[in-house]
Amino acid sequence: METMTSATSQISNKELIEKQRKYIHSGGLRSIEERKRVLQTLRDAIKSYEEAIIEAVAKDMGRPSLEAYASEILYMYNEIDHAIRNISKWAKKKRVSLPWLLIPGRAHLIPQPYGSVLVISPWNYPVQLSLSPIVGAIAAGNAVILKPSEIGGYAEAVLREMINKTFPPELFHVITGDKDVTMNLIHSAPDYICFTGSPAVGKIIMQEAAKNLIPVTLELGGKSPCIVHDDVNMDAIMNRILWGKCFNAGQTCIGIDYVLVQKKVKDAFVSKFIEFKNKAYGEDTIQSPDFGRIINEKNFDRIAGMISGNILSGGKTDRSQKFIDITLIDADENHPAMQEEIFGPLMPILTYDIIEEAINFILKREKPLALYLYSNDKAVQEKVEESTYSGSLAINNTLLQVATTTLPFGGVGNSGMGSYHGKFGFETFSHMKPVLNKSLKLDSDLLYAPYKNTMRKLEKWALWLSR
Repeated sequence: METMTSATSQISNKELIEKQRKYIHSGGLRSIEERKRVLQTLRDAIKSYEEAIIEAVAKDMGRPSLEAYASEILYMYNEIDHAIRNISKWAKKKRVSLPWLLIPGRAHLIPQPYGSVLVISPWNYPVQLSLSPIVGAIAAGNAVILKPSEIGGYAEAVLREMINKTFPPELFHVITGDKDVTMNLIHSAPDYICFTGSPAVGKIIMQEAAKNLIPVTLELGGKSPCIVHDDVNMDAIMNRILWGKCFNAGQTCIGIDYVLVQKKVKDAFVSKFIEFKNKAYGEDTIQSPDFGRIINEKNFDRIAGMISGNILSGGKTDRSQKFIDITLIDADENHPAMQEEIFGPLMPILTYDIIEEAINFILKREKPLALYLYSNDKAVQEKVEESTYSGSLAINNTLLQVATTTLPFGGVGNSGMGSYHGKFGFETFSHMKPVLNKSLKLDSDLLYAPYKNTMRKLEKWALWLSR
């Protein structure tokens, strides 16, 4: 892959999109082998920038190196390698059957790229949530414009340098800036938009995209609950719950937002939570090298403002370090921390008596991006699986449903629409064009005028076929 320096400063966003569209429509990535080469080039670029990526997310969010390497780098290697191994299979024409009226003939579906795909990514996982959908877009044969979040300034700069020094702009380019830049890109009419962020901003993106009938995939958020039933061993589950809440200091869209604990085991849950928290991060979490920081003062103030009422553990804050302790709050549905997605290390704890109460509590709210259940009871597992609605459901684990390329990542309702990862990303960024090839050797006069006696013939055919 030839390395090119950006030459887009002299052209508008609209001109860049048109340049990408022409590149794709003229066969720029029609070859499956070329798509594989582009993805390998992306993997090599990430490899070259590993240290810069880890350093950038540490500066932006104080994220520990291990968390950064696992979630931003290893994650992407797995995503890219899976795509390279499977593109040839995903891109094959898919034969479909035909009704009797169209025989002799044949039909198939052919996956084709949209053209220029705009990916608008967030700050909390700046590499993963930028490049993961892009792997699917490139595998499907699209060119891409990436608009990363300006909030994580260090990661934004690394992405811009890494991509724009590696790829020609007609194939893959990063454009940085504020929300006005984002709106200008949307109004420049790309062929597809993928946005990851809040539901409030997602509604704006969708509204603006609709003005040009641009298809969208929206990966949003919401309050993802965790149900803890009384049949589980607290020692066996607590590391998974604590990790799922505290990874990236709770700034994870599929992270646990609040926990619903069966009333009879509430005290045991609280006791074990504190024990495991102290074991993992020490009694003074601010001293732990394994716990991150809030992205900025605005988000710090918003999250810190939710800390009130009966604090069962934590509660300490330090604005100068953008630090908020892992805080367990005895809450009810009216508590400030239950009014919006927390996106931080606060965990309200609520209780229920029977599993139907927990299910009804969740059903009364917007459909979450993720739902977690800790129970070994098969009946409880099946009831939650069948009765609740969420982007994903993980039983006896947290976060890891997003770590496999064989499951889609996406929301439902208020938590988003569409999905990607592996084959699902390829399909999201492909138009499955139906192709019918009808033989000229045989034809039926039933289709053509004059229509005299056609209805009677059709009725006889239908009667014969129904026997």
